[in-house]
Amino acid sequence: LTSERLGFLAALPERPAPRELAELAGDVDLVQKDVPFCLLGIRGDDAVAVGAAIATLTALRLTAACNVCIQDGTAWVLPRRLETPTPHFPYALGAAELWGRWCYVDEAPFAAAGGEDLEQALVRAGAPPP
Repeated sequence: LTSERLGFLAALPERPAPRELAELAGDVDLVQKDVPFCLLGIRGDDAVAVGAAIATLTALRLTAACNVCIQDGTAWVLPRRLETPTPHFPYALGAAELWGRWCYVDEAPFAAAGGEDLEQALVRAGAPPP
């Protein structure tokens, strides 16, 4: 948990998500980022309803792994199809990377990483968009 704000998620274009994806209880809005992987956002004023929507979406995922990142009033859910998207990113992809903070243990992969590799890591790790 951090008070730091990165612009990565906010800068990605978005659109309403198809409501038939899931029956969500409570007064929440479902959006998706317009990217080549599934990235769903839940917005609402009622924290209990947002939490229930997160639980519903994570229960419906088709893979074991998923990430949740909450920033600026939106809970972003990234259902994943792959834990470690090598060769584009040599470690398990987590919420930090989804948020825009790429975490490397070794200097050589960090020095070799470029924007195209990081984008492909998200595409490979994420489930296809709805």
